[in-house]
Amino acid sequence: IRKRVAEKIKNQSGEPIELEPLFFNFNEDEFSVVDMDPFLIAVEFALQGKHILIEGHTDPRGSDQYNVQLSIKRVKKIQQLMHQMGVPDDRISIIGYGEEHAASSQDETEHQESRRVDFKAF
Repeated sequence: IRKRVAEKIKNQSGEPIELEPLFFNFNEDEFSVVDMDPFLIAVEFALQGKHILIEGHTDPRGSDQYNVQLSIKRVKKIQQLMHQMGVPDDRISIIGYGEEHAASSQDETEHQESRRVDFKAF
């Protein structure tokens, strides 16, 4: 993980570093895949002094209000896990977009890609 973090830092020119997303199960705040690398890389960046923006997204199924609440539950869960890994609160910002960044017409693969948390390191 540290090697991948070092490579990402070396390849950046002052722009936010966009990390891979972490995907979630439908209608839940539980991860859908076992690949925790995006989360672990975000933690490593934060522990090295970077600020992490955690952005939550949902697919378009459900009401706008429900989807915003679900995306906030997802980012808060990630924030809590980062705290447990030793990341100070002042290095984390969260935002829940709900379905705002999802296409309105999607197949199941696109739905899965919309159910995610994105990480940006500054």
